[in-house]
Amino acid sequence: MAARTSSLRLGHHSRLVAPPTRGFARAHAANEVRLRAAANAARCRLVQRHSMLIRSALRSGDEPRLAMAIEVAKKDSVPKGVIDRALASAVDPTNAVEPILVEAAAPGGVLILVRALALNRATLMHEVRRCFNQHEVGALTAALWAFEKESAFTVPLADMDREALELLAIEHGADDVRDDAASAAGRARVASRVSCVGDDAEHRAARLAVEVAAATGAPPPSTETSYRARQLVTVADEAELEAVSALLDALNTIETVEGVFTNLDFGCADGAPSAG
Repeated sequence: MAARTSSLRLGHHSRLVAPPTRGFARAHAANEVRLRAAANAARCRLVQRHSMLIRSALRSGDEPRLAMAIEVAKKDSVPKGVIDRALASAVDPTNAVEPILVEAAAPGGVLILVRALALNRATLMHEVRRCFNQHEVGALTAALWAFEKESAFTVPLADMDREALELLAIEHGADDVRDDAASAAGRARVASRVSCVGDDAEHRAARLAVEVAAATGAPPPSTETSYRARQLVTVADEAELEAVSALLDALNTIETVEGVFTNLDFGCADGAPSAG
């Protein structure tokens, strides 16, 4: 009887350490394939976006902006061949990249700006309307009046001290110099954030970034242009808030969209998507 019990226990433990079945191995392999495909798709979208930014900067004739676009592309490991092709194709009228800003509104007084670089405005508008229809919220309307353009970049204090940076920023028309939010959260000032506000904010920030690079000997810092709301609004209705958040997520998934900006106060809800 004791031998039989030992045999049963041995059989029980042998099942616990049994190798995975073929079905499990196939499911694991399929999951790996899906993950690789998703990563490759995200990488392709990133490379395409950098290519569009370079072509748009070259067509604008703004040399600091072009230098910044190329530098950022290199930081994201965009292949040199892609950068060269983007520069070459910018002179081809059939490859004209159009910067597009779509203005919209959602329930609760929420206003939305969608910024994109697209070859075809009609295609982009079709995608935006598809998001509106899918989530049953949103409509095209004037919204730019509720935002102001801001272009900013960060400078490590190791490269340039705060006082010298402030003097240079004032000389070249920057609107604000403050501690970078990320470094402030770490309770140690390690970088300063320089911002320019206004219709020409992007141009002024790009030129100032070049001046900072010349003063420090470091590569030009990357500028980020966004639209910040003049006044935030809150949405009390939970259903409306959930619908607007889902709409913002959907707009962000459009391939040619660079950023989605809103006057919605995300502090009123946990897990809400970040704007732009």
